[in-house]
Amino acid sequence: MSPRSYPDEVLVECRNCPVRQTHCADCMVTALWQLPVPQRLDDRERRAVDLLVGHGLVSVAGAAEAHVHDERVRRGVG
Repeated sequence: MSPRSYPDEVLVECRNCPVRQTHCADCMVTALWQLPVPQRLDDRERRAVDLLVGHGLVSVAGAAEAHVHDERVRRGVG
């Protein structure tokens, strides 16, 4: 038996959903979109991370993944 092949991208359009406006609250897509969105570091934050790297307190790989996690920013669906 061969493994299933899944597309790299899937387009989900709420406007074509057969249960739109009736089951949004328990929709997996809605749940995923409501996860906090990581934000890029601003210049001051990036300089601070660079200082930590320079002093050996943070790895280069860790610094590359640094981001601001602002739970107030949400993506909308519907």
